[in-house]
Order: sequence, then structure tokens, then C-alpha cells
Amino acid sequence: MITEDQSSVVAFLSSPTTHAVAEVERIDTHASMVFLAGTRAWKLKRAVLYDYLDFSTADRRHTCCDAEVA
Repeated sequence: MITEDQSSVVAFLSSPTTHAVAEVERIDTHASMVFLAGTRAWKLKRAVLYDYLDFSTADRRHTCCDAEVA
């Protein structure tokens, strides 16, 4: 279940002008979206709630991002 509208963030990260590149490739998974722009990759955790995964709030997504980087 989607818990939050992230369309404005997706539009921003999808735009080549955001990254000063010719194109942005988007890769979707059940839990995240990855935006490949030039030599950089930006990962956005989806605002979703599943039986096995809870990214339903910004705080939960932030905590998971911190753990992923650590």
C-alpha cells in the first residue's frame, strides 16, 4: 500500500536539468526507485507499507537509509 504521494520528488529526480545531464534512467523495484544520472545514482525509498516492509513514514525511510549506508 502506498502511504504518501512522492510524485513531486520523482519528477524532480527524473529531470535531466536537476542533474545537468542529457538523460536520467529510472530503475523501479518494489521498495525503491533508483535514478541514474551521469556518474551518480540517487535512490528513493518508496513510501509503502507491506506485511514484510514498512517505509510508511519519512522517519522510517530515513532510519533505513542510515542503516543501509552504515
